[in-house]
Amino acid sequence: MARGVAGRKKIAPENKAKPISKIVYVRLENELYDKLENIAESENQTISQYLKQMIINKIESTK
Repeated sequence: MARGVAGRKKIAPENKAKPISKIVYVRLENELYDKLENIAESENQTISQYLKQMIINKIESTK
């Protein structure tokens, strides 16, 4: 006998987990992106990891 509705049950909005992070979009000129990519690679990091560390360092230095 087939079920009436297939798939998972819906989760009420108040029971959904809150995101623990945010996504930030930045538009860079090609030349600047290429330089950033080279620096991140030289540090054995992704661009995202490198930028995150730069932001953390800047925030901590302004305390």
